[in-house]
Parts: sequence; structure tokens; C-alpha cells
Amino acid sequence: MGFSRLLQLLADQVEHLSHVQTDPHGVPVTATVKNGKGVEALDLDHAFFHAPKRRHLSSFLDNSDLAVKAKVDKNGTDHSSSKDADGVASVSLYNPENRRIFLAAAPITIAIAAFFECSAKYRMAETDLSAPLPQVVEAATKEEEASSLKSAVKVLEPYIMGPTSLKCAGYAAAHVTLLGVGLYVDVALTQWNGVFWTALQNHQSKQFYRLLWDFVIITGVTGFVGTYSDYLNGMWHLHARDHLTRHFNQLWVSTGAMCMMRQSSVQVDNPDQRIDQDVDEFVGSTRELVFGGLGSVVRLAIYFPILLRSAPAPLLGFVLVWPVFGALVTHGLGRRLIPLSVAGQSANANFRSELVYAREKAESLALMRAGPQLAQNLQDRFEVMKRVAYAEFDVTKFLNFFKMMYEEYGTVVPF
Repeated sequence: MGFSRLLQLLADQVEHLSHVQTDPHGVPVTATVKNGKGVEALDLDHAFFHAPKRRHLSSFLDNSDLAVKAKVDKNGTDHSSSKDADGVASVSLYNPENRRIFLAAAPITIAIAAFFECSAKYRMAETDLSAPLPQVVEAATKEEEASSLKSAVKVLEPYIMGPTSLKCAGYAAAHVTLLGVGLYVDVALTQWNGVFWTALQNHQSKQFYRLLWDFVIITGVTGFVGTYSDYLNGMWHLHARDHLTRHFNQLWVSTGAMCMMRQSSVQVDNPDQRIDQDVDEFVGSTRELVFGGLGSVVRLAIYFPILLRSAPAPLLGFVLVWPVFGALVTHGLGRRLIPLSVAGQSANANFRSELVYAREKAESLALMRAGPQLAQNLQDRFEVMKRVAYAEFDVTKFLNFFKMMYEEYGTVVPF
């Protein structure tokens, strides 16, 4: 059945639902059958698939309590999990026995996790997990402690204050404008959802059909806005990366710093990675952090007064405390990932540098028969990568556990 046909049937159903004849229990007569036990139940298969083309889906918008009543006999017995006359199992409600199942599974799960943590992972890992972390992690920790907001602004200063400042301001203005459009669409769709489901519940067919077309128009406009917003963000990202890459190339190559750094006591770790990968990630993460925070503040300013007027005090307190609690715990658990991520990047860069050295000095290494020693050096570099990766796994494990529990608890609160 085509989508247009399904949409037409849905609209016709809303329009004629109030004219359907019902029995004393409120169940539509045209869509009820007797199952094998004499209990009235909705015959959805007959009402939808075996009906004529203009037959209305009289069971589509019924209240959920009618479907439950149709499964309960006069003695109060619930037949929601029984089978109808055709042998098709009905959809059952939540089974309270699941509590016993998961209570029994909880200690088993904890025991398996404890066995894995204490024994299995040490035997299965491809590296020695009892060995101390490599020196690259200590160096990355010191670098992370030395970083600050002031240093980040100093890196951005040549771009936001240099000859490209006007173009940067233009991109920023366009991004703020599109961000405002996106926030307006969020508010409009939030209001649309409330009116749409109210019309569906009250069987207001004209209002329902008109709101469907409003949805098509809104999503059509937002599709174009979102597409070109992403395109402009890509242009801005490439523009900022191009300017900062030129700036650091000038500092590193043209001024002779690459030669002077070899004689300096302060060593720069993998300058090729800094100019290539770190500039790219810095530009993207800075833009997302600044404008993501701006969008969150504007959303709070829009929706908080509505929540303040309509939400009960306990729910309001939970909504205010729960995100702050999640942010603090996530930051506390994820903070350890910062030096480990930097160390992982450095270890990867050292391994890649060793491979480049082998490629460029292939003839000399072959004449000196240095292949076995080079292979050992490569493997040593890779061992450092593996050890840092397992350290990241250990931190990510606790962070993912908290995130899953946080999201699950958040879904039970209607905010």
C-alpha cells in the first residue's frame, strides 16, 4: 500500500471515527470478533487488510484502555497474552516475572565481569597490562596540565585578529543566524507536536490533516537550512585551518625553527602531527564548543520559563540537578582520557615516523643489514601504542557505564 493511500485512510478514519457504532463497552462493532474463548477483541487484520478501499480503520485511534478492556472477561481474568481464534498471539503487557529473571541474572553478570577484570583480560590482552604506563603518557600529562584557555586564545589570535578577521566575522555571523533559525524551528516543532497529538486525540480531522501539511512544509524548509548550514560550516572549517596551517608552516619552516629546535633544550614532539592533525581537530572542536554552548544557553533561556510555569516543584528540581550531576561526573571520569588521547596520538606519530624513516633510508638500511633491528624498533613503537590503547579502554569502560545508566534513568522522567 502506497504512502499516499495510507495517509488518505488515516485522514478518513479521523473524520468518521465519531460516527462508528460502538457497543456498551465502547468497542467499535464493525471491528470486533469473538475469539476462541468468547472474548471480544479488535479484529485489526480484518479492519485494515481485508476491508474495501473506502473502509475506515475504526480501530486505529481507539483509546488504549478499550483494547485492554477487550482482553478482560467478566470474571476479571486478563487474556492479553492468550491467542485468538486464528492462533495469533496478542501483544502482552510488561511481565512482572522479568524482575525475578534480572535479579537472578545480576549476580551472574557481576561474577563474570569480576572474573574478566581479575583474570581473563590479562590472559587475552596482546600486551602486558601489569607493566607501568610508557613515558609518553607522563609527557602528555605534563602537557595537559600546562594547557589553559589563554594558550588556546593565543593559538586562535592570528586567525581572529589577523588579515582574515573580516571573513571570519562573516562566517561567525552566518553561523549565528543559522543557529537562530534552528532554534526557532525547535520551538515551532515543539508547539506543533502538542497541537498535533491533541487534534489526533480529539478526532479533529480537519485540524489533523492541516497539521500534516504544516509538518511537510516545516521539514522541507529546515532540510535546506540544515544542508547549507553544514556546507557553510565546512567552508569555515577549511578557511580557518588553511590560515592557521600557513601560520605554523611559516613559523616552523621559513624562520628556520626546525633547525634551531634541534639545538634547543625544549623539544617539540612530532611537529608534523601538530601542524597537520592537531590544527584540524583544534579548529573543529573550538567551533563546536563555542557555538554548542551558545545554543544550549539560548535553549535554556527559551524553555526554562515554560518549565518554571508548568512543571511541579519535584520535577523542576530534578531537571535542574540531573544535568549538572551528569556533567560533573562525566567530566570527572573523562578527564583522564585527555592525556591518554594525547599519548596515543604521539605513539601513533612515532610509529609512523619510524615507517617513514625506513622508506626514505631503505637502501642505506639494506646495505647495513639493519632490517632485524628496524623491525624490532617498529614493534617496540607498536607495543607503546597497544599499552596506551588498553589504558584508554579502562577509562572508557567506566565512562560508558555511567553514560548508559545516566541515559536510562533520564528516559523515565517526562521532561
